[in-house]
Amino acid sequence: MILSRSSMETPKLNVDVLTVVCEFLTEVSDILSVSLTCSSVHVVALRWLLLTRPVYLKSGPPILRFHAFLFADAPARVPYVRVLDIDLMWPKSEADDATPLHNIFAACRGIQSLTVAFQDRASPIVADPHFLRAISAIPSLRSFTVRSQSLDALPILPRLCSPVRKLGIHSSNLSATTRHPSFLERYLPRAVTRTLEELELDQLTVELDDNMQAFANVVLPSVLEVAPYPAVRSLTVDSLKGRPLLGLLQHLFPALDGTLDLGRLDAQLRGEEVHTAMRAANRISQERDVDGLSRAWKKLDRIVCDAPMLYALGLRCPIRLAMVEFGLVRQHGRYATDALRENPVPRLKLSTTHDLGPAFGELFSPELAGTLTHLTLCLLYSNDYELEPMPESEFEWEKVLDSIVSAIRPLHKLTHMRLVIGSSIYVHKDAPWPFAPWGEYAHSFRGSRFDWDGTAAALSSALPSLQNVFLTTGGYLSNWEDATMEDVDEGGGRWKPYERWYITRGWRVAKSDFGTGEVVEGGSGLVELHTDVAETIIGNEELVLSALDEAALHLNYGWGSIPPPLSVP
Repeated sequence: MILSRSSMETPKLNVDVLTVVCEFLTEVSDILSVSLTCSSVHVVALRWLLLTRPVYLKSGPPILRFHAFLFADAPARVPYVRVLDIDLMWPKSEADDATPLHNIFAACRGIQSLTVAFQDRASPIVADPHFLRAISAIPSLRSFTVRSQSLDALPILPRLCSPVRKLGIHSSNLSATTRHPSFLERYLPRAVTRTLEELELDQLTVELDDNMQAFANVVLPSVLEVAPYPAVRSLTVDSLKGRPLLGLLQHLFPALDGTLDLGRLDAQLRGEEVHTAMRAANRISQERDVDGLSRAWKKLDRIVCDAPMLYALGLRCPIRLAMVEFGLVRQHGRYATDALRENPVPRLKLSTTHDLGPAFGELFSPELAGTLTHLTLCLLYSNDYELEPMPESEFEWEKVLDSIVSAIRPLHKLTHMRLVIGSSIYVHKDAPWPFAPWGEYAHSFRGSRFDWDGTAAALSSALPSLQNVFLTTGGYLSNWEDATMEDVDEGGGRWKPYERWYITRGWRVAKSDFGTGEVVEGGSGLVELHTDVAETIIGNEELVLSALDEAALHLNYGWGSIPPPLSVP
């Protein structure tokens, strides 16, 4: 039998099949590895990276290089750019950055999310009408975030015409006056405020006082005289100045039912009497008026705040997930206890220190135990080594674990639990040693030293209803590195990690059948899950951390979900 030439040729890969395969790849490293197999796969992988991953650009050469990359094969690359994050703060932006950026905006009509960070030196580029016109002309733009330093971001917004669904405004060194809703109203086009569904602000104040009026140099109207944002469903505020008055927030955002993230209560609002008065006022603002009408929110999907803020808000509406932070249980635990007793939630994330104490057990009231099915507990620890040798840590993990187990026993409906343990160590340059001593408490959470199975077993044995248990340990051990000549313009030296880790493991809880001795679903045995399966369940069941948690765990340093390991000295 003689084979024809065509039948002997190497079969070609089907590009459509390759595209489907790439859709199941989630790690950038996997996509890059696949892209090296052949030229056809390389094209598909690049397309998938542009579709699914943000493109981060800094001023100068990175912008020029990305411009050259895009237009080297425009038909295969330009249509697939979806998320752009442009940092014009550092290095200092140049006038030459303007034209390539305009070209990128004009060509990439599929951009859905855009972030622009700038400082005063970049102002001519960002404030250029052509720049905003190019952004406004992007038909698919749904999210726009502007970050500025030493210059307010508001003046560039009036030219924004895109019907964005998400808007973020972040500026440094600004007073709360410039974040009164009446100021925002001046700069945000009505076309934008009518379509906004998510709003992120660096600062917001809804309460007027004499000092604010004097600083503004104009008569500021009451928030009740400001037009509301009718479509906003989620609100995030880094710093809410003044009292969190629900009556005013409900007026501004009548449709809110997604995420309410108000961070920490203003530090100037101190004292239990002050907090109790705010709570009472907010409870009244959720009642029906004489006409039987109520402005109260019907529900919230998620609230993110500290314990005093949660208490002061006095929310009565159902909340699906509460993410609550408090520094010390003995100081702020009572606020969380009272708030969660009166409005118990089915899903809860608590962040605190390892110093739990007796008050920790009081958090889980009978009312909360009757609703809680998902619990994420994030325990943070930090230690500084300066001139004098530090005494050994007062903490012992076995005792901390005993406190946790004792506290969670009443949670008879809990099906999913995640325990996150974070530790940060800072060794100053004048410390008597370059690294933390071997007896440092943080070392007990290293992957090789931590008792994973014993900890998981202790938690699962306390909770007969538990289906899954997850453990995460994170470490960030650093010492001070003096500034080099290149660092001077960026503010001097830095903390440089000499060891770090971030490890997650998970188990399915199984029960022994006393008749056969076999393990069956739902009880006391532990079956470890593959890492990918554990991460998937954590995401699906929303056993997640807040942005503040991620910052405390140093996950916002470009590591992704798992930081790369460093060698141990």
